[in-house]
Amino acid sequence: MSSSTKAAITASIVRRSGSGISGRIHFQSSISPQVITSTDARDAQANAGYHPLGYDFIGFSCQQVEGGYQATWSCAASCD
Repeated sequence: MSSSTKAAITASIVRRSGSGISGRIHFQSSISPQVITSTDARDAQANAGYHPLGYDFIGFSCQQVEGGYQATWSCAASCD
């Protein structure tokens, strides 16, 4: 399946830590039947209102879970 026909994932905030640029917003993706790339996660983060160009994109990881794949990552708690 090409990336243009890949189902879009969504990003959910799991927790917040700290404040300002040194603080972090921690995300978890929806489960996908295909491996989730960092590009997929960046798009989901932007769709959640935290565009990576302003909030950064930190610590991406994708793991196989029951039902497919799930990614986790974080961003800055405030836009620079």
